[in-house]
Amino acid sequence: MTFMKAYLITMFSAFCIILFMRKLFFHKNYDLNKFSTAKGLVDIEEINKNVFNIFDEWQKVADNGLTIDPPKEIPKPTEFLLNNYTRLEYYYWNQTPKNTNLTLEYWNQTYIDNLVKAAKINPSKVPLSYLDECLSVYTATKHFGIKDKIGAVIGSQQPWAEVFLLANGVKHITTVDYYQLSINHPKMDFLYAPDLPLKKEKYYGKFDFIVAFSSIEHSGLGRYGDPIDPIGDIREMNKIHCMLKPNGLLYLGFSVGVDKIAYNAHRIYGRMRLAMMFEGLLFLFRWLSTKNLF
Repeated sequence: MTFMKAYLITMFSAFCIILFMRKLFFHKNYDLNKFSTAKGLVDIEEINKNVFNIFDEWQKVADNGLTIDPPKEIPKPTEFLLNNYTRLEYYYWNQTPKNTNLTLEYWNQTYIDNLVKAAKINPSKVPLSYLDECLSVYTATKHFGIKDKIGAVIGSQQPWAEVFLLANGVKHITTVDYYQLSINHPKMDFLYAPDLPLKKEKYYGKFDFIVAFSSIEHSGLGRYGDPIDPIGDIREMNKIHCMLKPNGLLYLGFSVGVDKIAYNAHRIYGRMRLAMMFEGLLFLFRWLSTKNLF
């Protein structure tokens, strides 16, 4: 069964968790400083150079400034809509940090640990952003054990994903977001998203796994203050590749269906853009709530 056939069988029109593995393998018959890639065997210096270029390219986009007021009309429609192979609807939000009254909880140890205790008894009792669909994160990370692993959560305003990871035995979590979060927990830290390119050496190949649930599909649309960028979501996926260890796991959750942008709220992923998003990843499983939908 090919990768694409495996994926198409499992497509679903609602949020779920799809589990991928980063396809960058050590070749047992060669020097461990060489990696098997689509370009053949390459050394780590070449990989590092190209990896860091990914962050540099994102920084060039970010240098135009973070978004304060997202445009109400989609800019560069040909680029955003893949030459009109992508549907367009308007569903406008301005939730940039400077234009929202969102009050974020202070994530202290007592607050987090109480939620972890609740999750271990009944994960559905944890405050969730997407009701039962969020439970797929708990089930997937429990099924593919993350005990004593180092992971990251991309995009997080409520700590339900982090709580599920802690309940399943994670060693340490880094939360990445455009909102400045206050986190005080011995197993957690925070990375302000715009600072990632400046700290690329620190985070390259650091994580055993990454969780991105309802976050990547917003990238490049400016809703949360991120730079306007037609391929912002693809750049995010490239950065995730760089942050994962070889054979690291990506727990990815977003809506799939027919390719569409509901500007500037989110994207829905279909056959056109999914192929771009999943390049270099090996499909493993898919969950909706507590069910494995492989």
